[in-house]
Amino acid sequence: MKYYADMHCDTATELFAKNEGLFENKLHISLEKAKGLENYCQVFAFWTPDDLKGEERYNNFIKVYNHFTIEVNKHSEKVVICNSYNEINSAIENKKTAIILAVEGAGILGGRLERIAQLKKMGIRFITLTWNASNELGDGILVENPTGLTEFGKKAIKKMEEENIIVDVSHLSEVGFWQVCEIANKPFVATHSNAKMVCSHVRNLTNEQALAIKGAKGLIGINLCPAFLNNEEEKANIADIIKHIEHYLSLNLGDVICLGADFDGISSLPIGINNISDIEKIAEEMSKLNYSDDLIEKIFYHNFMNFCKQNLL
Repeated sequence: MKYYADMHCDTATELFAKNEGLFENKLHISLEKAKGLENYCQVFAFWTPDDLKGEERYNNFIKVYNHFTIEVNKHSEKVVICNSYNEINSAIENKKTAIILAVEGAGILGGRLERIAQLKKMGIRFITLTWNASNELGDGILVENPTGLTEFGKKAIKKMEEENIIVDVSHLSEVGFWQVCEIANKPFVATHSNAKMVCSHVRNLTNEQALAIKGAKGLIGINLCPAFLNNEEEKANIADIIKHIEHYLSLNLGDVICLGADFDGISSLPIGINNISDIEKIAEEMSKLNYSDDLIEKIFYHNFMNFCKQNLL
């Protein structure tokens, strides 16, 4: 495949948990499995469990971060961590995989605002505000009777914007989502969220939310989790992935959607997709359905790269 950019995977966390290597492993993503991707940019997220709090959660993140950066350094001839669009572009031109770092679940801040600047210095460019439960910033999507963002959460968003870290609203409660819309001054994203009109899972976005992300000049990443693709998740397949793409296109979101496959963050994949080496099958199926090459390349690569050009400074 000539172009592929992906907004979210949990491979870094799984590499640490299973003591695996980045080049070759049993996970969804490895450098070996991705060797067929000619121009490849991947956001690697560091996930931490919601039941960890404060320093314990932060220390867990540091362990995962250290393991991953060691792995990247082992293969510096093939991959490079990028802090800006210019660095991403340089990596691609030099035939390297461009890696962007993210945090999934800002509970690692432990309520400490100064940690945001520290994360920026460590190369973190995206932060998912919550995972499924509550943290110091607000309520995740599985919280009953959510109240949204906390006062600390609102301050944290402002600080992220000051540091040019992109706010990610995937996993955030809907009330929290609309509060982000009210206070955000910069584009925000949903790195791995599908369309609720196609599949009713609570993790998916309503039309109104998707249009609000467009209004904020953000992005939405299509997630490959079967439960988010089809209400009968055991039947989810490539056609279901395309249904979500089609729905977002029907909302005139052709410049907004990209891929956020959630590789290694989900326990199963749609029928026909075993790992990242199969990602081209989605594009091939879209081509058979008479999607133009230009549109396919926008969704699989250029929308994300254009966003980075405007926002990863």
